[in-house]
Amino acid sequence: MQLFLVTCLICVSGVIRVQSHQEMKSDNKSDVSSLTSSSKISNVLRDLLNQESLVRFSMTQRIQSLVMDALDNKNNSLILKRKLRDITTELQSIEKKDGVMKEENTLLKQELNTVKETISSDKNLIKQELNTVKEAIRSDRNLIKQELDTVKEAIRADKNLIMEQIQSLNKTGISVLTEKMEDENSKFRQEFRILKETNQRENSKLRQELRILNETNQKSRKEISNLNETNQRIDEENSNLRDELNNLKDMSSYNKRNIQNLNNTNETIRKYNDDFRLQFQMINDSLQKYDLQLLNISTQLSSVRLNLPHESCMEILQNNPDVKGKDGVYWIFDGDKKRKVYCDMTTDGGGWTVIQKRQDGSTDFYKTWADYKKGFGDPSKNYWIGNDAIHYLTKTNQELRVELLSFSGEKAYALYSTFQVGNENSKYRLTVSGYSGTAGDSLGYHNGRHFTTHDEDNDIYSNNCAVRHHGAWWYSQCGYSNLNGLYAGSAVSGNKYPFWWYWKSTTALKGTSMLIRPKN
Repeated sequence: MQLFLVTCLICVSGVIRVQSHQEMKSDNKSDVSSLTSSSKISNVLRDLLNQESLVRFSMTQRIQSLVMDALDNKNNSLILKRKLRDITTELQSIEKKDGVMKEENTLLKQELNTVKETISSDKNLIKQELNTVKEAIRSDRNLIKQELDTVKEAIRADKNLIMEQIQSLNKTGISVLTEKMEDENSKFRQEFRILKETNQRENSKLRQELRILNETNQKSRKEISNLNETNQRIDEENSNLRDELNNLKDMSSYNKRNIQNLNNTNETIRKYNDDFRLQFQMINDSLQKYDLQLLNISTQLSSVRLNLPHESCMEILQNNPDVKGKDGVYWIFDGDKKRKVYCDMTTDGGGWTVIQKRQDGSTDFYKTWADYKKGFGDPSKNYWIGNDAIHYLTKTNQELRVELLSFSGEKAYALYSTFQVGNENSKYRLTVSGYSGTAGDSLGYHNGRHFTTHDEDNDIYSNNCAVRHHGAWWYSQCGYSNLNGLYAGSAVSGNKYPFWWYWKSTTALKGTSMLIRPKN
C-alpha cells in the first residue's frame, strides 16, 4: 500500500513538473512578446496567473481524488490482507493436515509392510512345519514298513523252522519208526514162520517121539525141556514186541504233542498277525488323520492366500491357481481401500476384473458425478466399480474386453489392447485403442474424451449428452456407445438405452460388462 501511495505522489509531482515546464515555456513566449509589444504584458501576466490558479485548483482536486482513491485502496488492501491472512492460515492448517495425512499414510504403509512381512514369515513357518510334518510322516512310514518287513521275515523264518522241524520229524522219527516196525514185523513174520516150521517139525518129532515115548523117556523129557525153552524165547520175543508197541505208542503220543504244539504256534502266529493287522490299521488311521490335517492346513493356506491384499483379479489368480474357473465376488485393494469386485476367472484364461456389469434394470445408472467417482451397485448383479478405482487399476496399461448380450440371446465382444483412464483432474480422460473382436469398434470414437454425467458436462456437444442419452459416459458429440443408459427390458430402439452402434445400432441390449486385466 505504501508503494502505491509513493507511486501516486510521484505521478502528481510529475504532473506538476509538466505544468511548470509549460508555464516556463509560456513565460519565455511572453518575454519574447513583451519585447515586441509592451502593451500586452499585463494581459499575458493576468492570463498566466489565471491559468496557474486554474491549474493549481485542478491539481488540488486531482490530488484529493488520488488521496481518496489511495484511502479506498488502503482499505481494500487491508481487507485483502485480512483475506490473505485467512487464506494463509487455512493453507497452513491444510498443510498441517496434509502433513498429518502423510504421516498417517507412512504409518499405514509401514504397518502394511510389517503385515506383509509377518504374513511372509508365517508362510515360511507354515511351509517349514509342513515339511517337517511330511518328513516325520515319511520317516514313520519307513519305520513302520521296516518293522512290518522284519516281522514278516521273522514269521517266515519261524514258519520255515517249523516246517523244517516237521519235515525232520517226519523224516527222522516216523520214517525210522516205520522202518523199525517193518523190520520187526518182517523179523516177527520170519520167526513166526520159523516157529510154525519148528512147531510142525516138533509136532512131527513129538509124534515120532510119542511113538517112541515108551521107548525113550529121557529123549522125550529133553524134547519137553527144549519146548519149554523155545516157549520162553517166544515169550521174551512177545514181551519185546509189546515193548516196541509201547514205544510206538509213546512215539505217536509224542507226535501228537508236537502236532498240538505246532497248532499252538500257528495260533500264536495268527494272534500276532491279528495284532499286526490292528497296529497296521491304527497306523493307517493315524496316517489318514495326518492327511486330513494336511488337507486342513492346505485349505487354511489357500484361505490365507485369498485374504492377502491383492490389487486385481489377475493377481488373485496368479497367487491362487485353484480359483481358475470360479467366477464370483472377491476382495481387492485399490490404493488403501478394500473393495468387493466381480472376477471373471474363466473367459480367455481368466483374471479379468469387471468394472461395469449390467444384467437387469434393478439398479439405476442415471447417477451423479460423485456416485460415478466412488462407484455403486452390487458386484454380483449390476454395478459400476468407480472412476477413481478405474484410474488406479489402469495406471499400468490394461486390456479391455467389452461383452454384449442381446435380448434374442446373441453374444458379441470387443477387445482393446490399450485402456487407461485419467484422474479426476483430467475429468477421467479416456485412452483406448487396438480393437479386435466381433462387436465392432464403437468405443474408439470416444478416445481422448472426458467423462460426463447429468450434473457435470464435459462433452463437446452444445447440450449435455448425459441428459440426452440418460446415462454417463465418455461422450464426444455424443457418441457410438452408451452402456450406462436407461435399462429398457426389451429390444426397443433409442439413443437413451444401452447400445453399441456397430453391432445393433441403437437397439437396447439385455446385458453388458466391461472387463480389464494387465496387458501381457
